[in-house]
Amino acid sequence: VNKVKCNNCLTVLTGKKSYSSKPEATLLNLKTRGGLTHPNDFLFRLLITVEKSFVKYCGNNDVFLMTIDDFFSNNQSINFPCVEHKKDVLTQIISNFIIMRMQQYSLITNKNTNKLNAKKKKLAKLVNT
Repeated sequence: VNKVKCNNCLTVLTGKKSYSSKPEATLLNLKTRGGLTHPNDFLFRLLITVEKSFVKYCGNNDVFLMTIDDFFSNNQSINFPCVEHKKDVLTQIISNFIIMRMQQYSLITNKNTNKLNAKKKKLAKLVNT
């Protein structure tokens, strides 16, 4: 949002400042003190669709490319109001979201692996070899 100067693009990216009527925002509406900016419905639906594509391929080595391919094969036309900045803004949003999700997924996977390794190490000490 900080890099975008076009007013049409800003309206697509930002929604209401203080309150969102979506059921997903109930907890945030209760806890917020007015500092949060809720995403626009278009952006919210776009990221949900990217998330669905990510979940399909999160265990593969080519997660980024496979997620993008799946997303664009299932969504041939994306109605973005600002034709001039459509490619740049959507590329930035989608790539940043996938990178963030890859980092979260690898962090969770590594934590689970460390717990499993600690358990195996503990069990190995109990067995006489």
